[in-house]
Amino acid sequence: TGDGPKLIEYNARFGDPECQVLLMRLADDVLPILDAAANGDMDGFSPRWIGDKAVTIVMAADGYPESPLKGTIIRGIAAAELQPHVKVFHAGTALQGAEINFAKNERANAATALCRGAEAAMAAAETARATFAEGGAGEELPSMLVPSGQLPIVDALVGLGFAKSKSEARRKIAEGAVRADGNVVADAELIMYFGPTPRKLSLGKKRHGLLTAG
Repeated sequence: TGDGPKLIEYNARFGDPECQVLLMRLADDVLPILDAAANGDMDGFSPRWIGDKAVTIVMAADGYPESPLKGTIIRGIAAAELQPHVKVFHAGTALQGAEINFAKNERANAATALCRGAEAAMAAAETARATFAEGGAGEELPSMLVPSGQLPIVDALVGLGFAKSKSEARRKIAEGAVRADGNVVADAELIMYFGPTPRKLSLGKKRHGLLTAG
């Protein structure tokens, strides 16, 4: 505005991902801080923050928010939280047997990770998106380092375990089942180039791998 920036809302309620990503970096217990704030006694508090980066990615049920799909199953939460400094927040859910599904079908869930560096944070976000949003198993995605920084796509498919041979890899490409960074691959002779940011290679809808120069 003409008078400078104006604050409309602190959008950091506990159910919001904007709050979840901040709390992951809080080194202190949040309850004494909230108690002091409620009693107007913040003079003695100076919250400590973890220096690592944090990233949160939200996975929503199909059709959210107008007409979300009901009964979607969430898998892989326990496996995801075995990774260091990873927390999966979910709400509007119900436990049915050994599986969690969406009862109220609000936001699906939010996977939050603390990472050393922005690139690692973005790689964690891509892993979470592929795992939950595209139906991958709740396990760490297979990954591969490419020392030369470039690799034929058929070799990448074999290296990730998506094909047993280069011939099978070419056949999968011909069938239109292979995607690089979300784009369908039509050229079996494609050479992939890699930098510090991971690239994603997918076979069908449920198999995903990450490749990085190393």
